[in-house]
Amino acid sequence: MTGDKIFEEYLEKKQRGISGFPKKGKSWVIIISMVAAVILIAIFFKSMSDSMSSEEVKNSVEIAWYDTLWVDKEVTPQEVKIVPAIKVKIKNVGKRALKYMDIEAVFEFVESGAVHSDGMARVLSKEALMPGEISEEIFIKSLYGYSASSRAAFVQNKEEWKEMQVKLFVRAKGSGLVRVGELYPVKQVIEGFDETAQTGDQMPRDYQDEATRELAHSIRIVQQDSLWVDKKASAKQVIIVPSITVEIKNVGEKPLQYLYFKGVFKYGDTGEIMSEGITAALKDPLAPGATSEPIEIKSDFGYSATSKEAFFNGTQQRWKFLKVDLFAKSKESQYALLGIFPIKQKIQGLKVIYQ
Repeated sequence: MTGDKIFEEYLEKKQRGISGFPKKGKSWVIIISMVAAVILIAIFFKSMSDSMSSEEVKNSVEIAWYDTLWVDKEVTPQEVKIVPAIKVKIKNVGKRALKYMDIEAVFEFVESGAVHSDGMARVLSKEALMPGEISEEIFIKSLYGYSASSRAAFVQNKEEWKEMQVKLFVRAKGSGLVRVGELYPVKQVIEGFDETAQTGDQMPRDYQDEATRELAHSIRIVQQDSLWVDKKASAKQVIIVPSITVEIKNVGEKPLQYLYFKGVFKYGDTGEIMSEGITAALKDPLAPGATSEPIEIKSDFGYSATSKEAFFNGTQQRWKFLKVDLFAKSKESQYALLGIFPIKQKIQGLKVIYQ
């Protein structure tokens, strides 16, 4: 056998060995198993790198700034509901980046120390807070509070307005709830209300023209709910807009008919207007004492994301809290303010399960 012949046979065997290897079923199983193992190991180490012990959280989070106050939960011509709240900025005094954290505020009565209610904020889900950095302002409000006939009523009856204090807890991925900061007193100050001036406190009921005044006193909100609804949905983009649905009762002496309802949707922290929406309702007369069918008022504009789930995953910090000033108008009257309501961060048709 010549040298050339031997070389040719060697190449043929080598090529058969290389090309034949993937054709063997067991070989493919081995390759897939090895790749899956590498991926699982990478995921495990990534998860471990994001996790923090309770002790590390305690040594990494510092309250850099705070402020306390009471904020509106709901305002109607008949009643004002306020809840305690705290604003904080946290500083990363640890050695690793902070990400995916829950901050819980527990509001207590000063006199007894009994827990009144709590509130939670999910933060740092989009960008990590690096060592030495201070976060943006974080707003946490209680689920429950007090109700009175007006904001001024709280100031005039401070003996019934029990003082509160708030404790802060932080939880990171892999840790338990960790107490941070001090015991912070909640100032008896209502956002947007100057108690020395006693203005802006109640709903405007004394309108100059009789028709608007009569309309304001004839409508009572007996049921309301809010959420975000689809405006446009495609495979690449979802646009949602805030919406409020109300049922009204005619507490006046004349039938109500052909009314326009306007919602002015505002950012909860600044009061800046985001958008408006108008709905025509009550084509048929609503008799005195009767309650209407649900009336929906949607904003013209809203937010966009790649999917509904995206609003709860990474974009929530840009999904700002809104309130809506709700007005009604007849053919004869001007717009009369019916109430101010919060817009829930809930999307129609989407059930979110928090981890």
